[in-house]
Amino acid sequence: MTSGVDDEVAAPSSTRPRRRAFSEGSSPSFGVKASQNGQRITPWAALALPAAIFLSSRLVTMAAAHVARLMKPQPLTAVLSRWDGQHYLEIARNGYPPTLPPGTGAASQSVHAFFPGFPLLLRTVARTTGLAENTAGVVTTIAMATLAAVVIWLLARDLAGEAVATRAVLLFSFFPGSFVLGLIYSEGMFLVFAAGCLLALHRRRWVVAGLAAAVCGATRPTGLVLTLCCAWAAVEAVRSRRQWSALAAPALAPLGFLAWSLYLAARTGSATTWLRSQEDGWGQGFDFGAHTARTAGTFVVHPLGDFNRMVCVLTIFVVAAALVLLWRMRPPAVVWIYTVGILVPGLMSAILTSTPRFALTAFPLLIAAARSLRGNAFAVVLAVSAGLMGMLMLVASTSLLFTP
Repeated sequence: MTSGVDDEVAAPSSTRPRRRAFSEGSSPSFGVKASQNGQRITPWAALALPAAIFLSSRLVTMAAAHVARLMKPQPLTAVLSRWDGQHYLEIARNGYPPTLPPGTGAASQSVHAFFPGFPLLLRTVARTTGLAENTAGVVTTIAMATLAAVVIWLLARDLAGEAVATRAVLLFSFFPGSFVLGLIYSEGMFLVFAAGCLLALHRRRWVVAGLAAAVCGATRPTGLVLTLCCAWAAVEAVRSRRQWSALAAPALAPLGFLAWSLYLAARTGSATTWLRSQEDGWGQGFDFGAHTARTAGTFVVHPLGDFNRMVCVLTIFVVAAALVLLWRMRPPAVVWIYTVGILVPGLMSAILTSTPRFALTAFPLLIAAARSLRGNAFAVVLAVSAGLMGMLMLVASTSLLFTP
């Protein structure tokens, strides 16, 4: 027997409900409820499922990390702190220097390109627990990602029901780009507050939504899109119900980014030091998709010529298919604002890297895929995703073929 949500997926488009505003959603009960066999289920028992799903997925990434450790003898924490993890750990230990290195390219790469939210959390955990920074980084990353799985489950349940929510968390946990949720990267923390902001907007918890968006703005530059989400939801709430308290969300949302900008202005003399660092050190300017188009064209002609390019372009194809599924899902407008706002900066960048993890942060695509995929098709997609996640973890941990 299929759930009501799955029946809706199969229903003709003429019977589907109209696209609703986020502020129209009602807050589902989060109290004790009865299961089908009459037993009482507590909220914490229900939330244990997404947490268990995500933690089980870390068996795949940890197995790949152990293989990498055997191939190139080194501590496990060293495997898990490669790439961007080194920059986050440097910030957690020493903070930000007052100046940028001169020149361009690898020699000018600076920690100023990395926002302070995540390394500040790492420093707090390390000093509170007494753990070394790299150990604290691994623990914090996995803890944040586990919490992100729980919050995404709650949001997906509100939008599409429990069956879809569980499948969405499975896809999220075993998505190929999810291997970074085992590295010392900021995605786990960002996803907790991004999903939390969207969930709070749906449940009309305006202050919570604004504060969550503020944390995102201090964690990654794409977090600014949540300010737009908060503004859209607030305008809808004011226009439809004269709920002026909704304005608290967009008022609070940009504070994290503004605080970071003010700090940089005081520390380095420029509020946009982070942007200059990204451009000079990593070449991450904007060319309105020209590089992405060229990369895709090269892949079509020489599909096996470059592993990193192949992964990035194939991820773009998957994202395109998932966008179609999201359109069919007809989610609230702020879900579209968030998803597009996450994807566009990566696709418009003058350098196309790390596409799988950028796609991961556009997690509503996974909810839409979970809504459409069922049965054997879902099982096959999940198995392939898990295999690819382990492969990307191993390649990124042992070579320079793939940039996470």
